[in-house]
Amino acid sequence: MTSQFRNSIHSNERSQTVPELVAHVRANDDLLDNDVYRAWKRLPSQSSGVTYNYLLILAGLPSVKPDRMIFRFLARALGESAKLDTRRAAELITKTAEEMNVDPRALDHIAWRAASGRELVD
Repeated sequence: MTSQFRNSIHSNERSQTVPELVAHVRANDDLLDNDVYRAWKRLPSQSSGVTYNYLLILAGLPSVKPDRMIFRFLARALGESAKLDTRRAAELITKTAEEMNVDPRALDHIAWRAASGRELVD
C-alpha cells in the first residue's frame, strides 16, 4: 500500500489487511460508495476505478472489472451507441448476474472471454 494511499484515508479508517478491507467496503451496500474507493480514485492513473474493482475481486467481493473487453461486450449487446462509464458497466454486469442467479465474477469472466474472442470453456 503506498503512503499516498494510506495518507488519503483518515488514520482511523485505514484497511491494512484483506479482512479489514472487506469489512470497510461492506459497511455500505454500495461497493463503490466508500472512503477506500474515493481514495483509490485520487491515486495517479486510477481515476477510472477499474483496478479498484479488480482489488475487490481479488478480495473475494462480488465485483466485476469493467475494462475494455467488458465495454466491448456491452456495446455489442446494447448497441454501439450505448453510453457507458465504468460504474454503469459494472452495474449492468452485476444486475444481469443477479437476474441469472450467477456470481457476478463468473459473468464478468464469460463476457470478457466472449469479447476477446477466446473459447468459452472452463
